[in-house]
Amino acid sequence: MGRQQFADVLDAEMAARLLPDSAVAALGQWLRGAGAQ
Repeated sequence: MGRQQFADVLDAEMAARLLPDSAVAALGQWLRGAGAQ
């Protein structure tokens, strides 16, 4: 299995498993703060 195939499998798995609300909120804070720069 090549690198892109591994990435595709990971993408599919992550799409099937939603992040918890706390992780989504933390990501939003990060994007509005230092992460946005």
